[in-house]
This record gives sequence, structure tokens and C-alpha cells, in this order.
Amino acid sequence: MLALINIILPVFGITLCGYVAGRAGLLGKDGINALNRFVYYFALPALLFILVSQAPRERIFYANFLYVWIGALVITYGVTALISRYIYRDSLSIMSMRCINVTFANCGYIGIPLAINAFGEDGALPAVLGVTILAVFVMSTTIFLIETDKSRAAAGQAASKAKILRQIVMALLKNPITIPVAIGVMVPVFRITLPEVVVDFCRLLGGGAIPVTLFSLGVFISGQSLKHVGRQAGLLTFLTLAVHPFAAWVLIETLFPLEPIWAASTIMSAAMPAGATAFVIAQRYQVFVAETSANILLSTVLSVGSVSVLLLLLGVT
Repeated sequence: MLALINIILPVFGITLCGYVAGRAGLLGKDGINALNRFVYYFALPALLFILVSQAPRERIFYANFLYVWIGALVITYGVTALISRYIYRDSLSIMSMRCINVTFANCGYIGIPLAINAFGEDGALPAVLGVTILAVFVMSTTIFLIETDKSRAAAGQAASKAKILRQIVMALLKNPITIPVAIGVMVPVFRITLPEVVVDFCRLLGGGAIPVTLFSLGVFISGQSLKHVGRQAGLLTFLTLAVHPFAAWVLIETLFPLEPIWAASTIMSAAMPAGATAFVIAQRYQVFVAETSANILLSTVLSVGSVSVLLLLLGVT
């Protein structure tokens, strides 16, 4: 139990510090923006790059992991889409926002720090690869569906494929998560030896990623509201924290077995609360904004307990 506390407490403790700072207004708007930009454009990309570039080549393309992660995404996305369309009768835009709320787990800001604390750097690779797949596939699918829905509503016709493709490509090119991972993958694939100065630079810069990302997350959720928490938000949070990791566990146990550390890290990564990317897209398109805000806050708060229970079930003590 003490070991579990040692894993959980530092991660959520730093997040709580950020929450308190945000509520107290200690940083100001400019300070918060600077903190977020440092994390998003410098520290986190450096950490992702070094974790991927130093990984063995066979781990980058671990087939069973890819099957589990993508399979769990498809299952959870599909279940959420069916609920959205046939129970809530949502538009395509709202359906896509429900789906990204549930499937875009916060592997980057919470999953990687927890994985490093629980399993070491080797165990963090599933979270790194997981967040990259989320950024490429889930974000692209969400943008595609919203743009399609917008075009149909505005012009009564199908959206321009070229316009939607351009939106997706630009979103991926501007995403500081996908680029460093893509470059990092080339290092083991082509057996490139990085200069020591590059490794040291990335480790030093990336070393600030974990505490600052967690603190920044706390500041972010301090500005979110539980005003729209109700049955819908509760269902979103349940799908996020329970159904997604359960789908991953079922696939591991029945079809695609993983090594113990990879299995535990993969299930834990799937159990992360909703990521802030969902809120960014919601704000950009002004779709499902309040509900997304509530889901991020509620799932993050409840994940303190749900992740603790999950780690106990996984035998991480």
C-alpha cells in the first residue's frame, strides 16, 4: 500500500498544487499561458522524443500492443457512438465530441508520469505510443466528422474532401506530440546514434516536463466547471474511466497477450481521465463545450480513486 501511495501521491499532489495556484490566481493569465506553452511546445516534446528514440526498435512496432490499443479505441468509440446516436439522438458533431471525450485519454499529462513512477522509463513507452495514436487517429476522426457536419448544415451538401483533409493535415503538423515521436521513431528504426549532447539536452529539457505538465493540468482544471454534471456527464466519465480500460484488458486476456509490464501500463493508460485536447477542439468548433469541461474535471478528480484501485487490481503494490 505504501508503494502505491508513493506512485499516486506525487503525481496527483503536483496536480493539486496547480489547481490551488489556479484558484488563487497566483500566476495570472500571462503566467498560465507561458506555462502551458513551455510544456506543450518544449518540455513534453523533448520527453517524448527521448523516450521513443532510446527504445529498442522491436518495442516501437510491438504488434500485440498496437492491436490492443487500437482495438480498445475502436470498441469504446463504437459503443459511445451508438449511445450518442440511438439514445441521445445527437448530431454528428456532438457524437464525435462524446467519442473524443471518452477515448482521448490523458496519457500525455498524467499517463506518462504515472507510468514512469510505477514501471520506470521502459513502462512509459505504451503511454507515449498511445498518446501518439490518439493524436493521429482520434483527433483526425473528430475533425473529419465535425467538418462534415458543419458543411452539410451550411450548404446542404457533402463537405469538400480537400478542405477536410487540409484541416486534418494542418492539425497534425501543428501538433507538437506527433512530430517528436515521428522523428524519435526514426532513431531506432535506422539505427542512428544520437550525439551525447543531443541526448543530454533532451533529457534536461524533458526532465521539466513531468512536474510542469502536472502543475499545468491542475491550473487548467481549476478553470473548469461542474455546472453541467448530470447523468450525461456521469456516463461520459464512466465510459472514460471504466469501459475503455476494460476493453483493453479483455483484448489482452483473450486475443493479444502482452508482457506483464506492457499489459499493466497499457491498461493503466487506457484508464486515464479525459485529455484537454477534447476541450481544445470543443472550443474551436463551439460544440459540446460545457459538457467537455465538466467531463475533464469530473474524470480527473475521480481518477485519483479509480487509478488507485486499478493499480491494486494489476498487482502494482
